[in-house]
Amino acid sequence: MLSALGVVPFRRFWTTVVLAMLGYAIQTFALGYYIVQLAVRAGTPELGSFYLGVVGVAQVIPSLLLGAFGGVLADRVDRRRTLVTTESVMLVSFVILTTLIVTDRFSIAAGAGLSMVQGTVFALGQPARQSLVPNLVPRERLVSAIGMNSAAYNATTFIGPLIAGVLFVPLGLNGLFWLTCALEVAAVITLLLALPHLHVPRVVTVRSGVWRSLADGLVYAWRDRITRWTLILFGTAAFFVREYAALLPAVSERVLHVGAVELSWMLSASGAGALAGTITTATLAHVERRGRLLVICAASMGALLAALALQATLVGAIVFVAALAFTTLLFVGMTNTILQVRTPDAMRGRILSLPSLSYGVLGPVGLLTFGTLGTAIGIDRALLVGGILFVMVAAFAFLNAAELWRASVRPGMPKDVPEIVVAGD
Repeated sequence: MLSALGVVPFRRFWTTVVLAMLGYAIQTFALGYYIVQLAVRAGTPELGSFYLGVVGVAQVIPSLLLGAFGGVLADRVDRRRTLVTTESVMLVSFVILTTLIVTDRFSIAAGAGLSMVQGTVFALGQPARQSLVPNLVPRERLVSAIGMNSAAYNATTFIGPLIAGVLFVPLGLNGLFWLTCALEVAAVITLLLALPHLHVPRVVTVRSGVWRSLADGLVYAWRDRITRWTLILFGTAAFFVREYAALLPAVSERVLHVGAVELSWMLSASGAGALAGTITTATLAHVERRGRLLVICAASMGALLAALALQATLVGAIVFVAALAFTTLLFVGMTNTILQVRTPDAMRGRILSLPSLSYGVLGPVGLLTFGTLGTAIGIDRALLVGGILFVMVAAFAFLNAAELWRASVRPGMPKDVPEIVVAGD
């Protein structure tokens, strides 16, 4: 399960990912709670979910414009250099946001602007970060590395709010924002220390232009039916389901009528579910029918979101939040494994940029859509609609994606994986 952590380069790289994503997850919790309370203080609590959607959708613009090019960048430029640059910019954005909050100068417009900056960082940096993973471990530990890397991204999304909920009382909201800055500083320092240990494969020259490289990646993704259906399920999940956690502050305020402490309990349950999903994902190295598991997880996510929307008590909400977090993490782990294992190294940056692009675009659009719908019909009814629609998507995939359902996925990386260096456009 944890065999990849026995490889020094991967372990140092993984530590950087955990620190960076943990800081971002805590910031998401703190900012979401702050925005909802901002609406309450203004006397318009019903606008809280709408404001969350506005700040979330601000990430769409850079993701839409740059997401696919982040993959091209990862296949053409030294991936380590890209990581240092993007992580440094992320640190600056954390410091600016924290300063605005603690000096009481924050506005929705400022939050949206900083979300755009962070969306740009993710669009350009994530493909490079994910593309490095297969180069850091031997083939027999590849599935473990993919699982642990996926866990670092996704478990921290849930565990971060858990930590934030526990520290909310002793640190206060301002303290949580300063904590995110400290974690991002640690992430940058750890990355700089890890750079000498990150493997640089041998050089292969690529002479095609940027647009041709982008087109080649899109053609590959479309023609390979397993890749195509994996990306379709991931993209629709990003729109209908995956941003549910960002709407939990509105659920706690408008549906359950509870405060910050009870919200932290819900997020603690989410963290527990995520931890269980992390362990499960990392122990599935022997499972070959990952496409089948992917479709089953997709249908389960939609059903669990619909069930969560029907809950009128805190206990019921906690149970279904935990189950949804577990299933979501397992779904993302299956997606990452299928794409990482089946994609050639020379194409990996471009293919792995597509889930980031769909999550960066469709996730915030879904957040804005269901946040706005929640303002009109109630956030519980909006989540119910999203859950039902995604179950229908999963059913359609089951009926039309026989290749994905039957697919066997095994580690098949060559022992020597070349780096891509550009000779010129």
